[in-house]
Amino acid sequence: EQNFLPPLPKKLATKYMQELSSKAYDPSSSTSVPDGTHLRVFHWFQGAIDIFRNSKLPSLGKELHANIHESILSSDYLSNGDEFESARE
Repeated sequence: EQNFLPPLPKKLATKYMQELSSKAYDPSSSTSVPDGTHLRVFHWFQGAIDIFRNSKLPSLGKELHANIHESILSSDYLSNGDEFESARE
């Protein structure tokens, strides 16, 4: 599957995947984030949100609403939802 985004450099991708996995909402889960070009989007997104959070905008009552579309994920990572539904139960 061809993608227009280049992947993150390997060292940065490995470090970022470890960081994301360590911030799992449920510490007892074994959440792991797969490698892929989507990491570049997640990494940029996190940086943009951090810039907003560290600005004076939140103290002025401004809110940041952000969305990520599933199309950034390779079809290899998407399923019919069964895995996600069973994980919620």
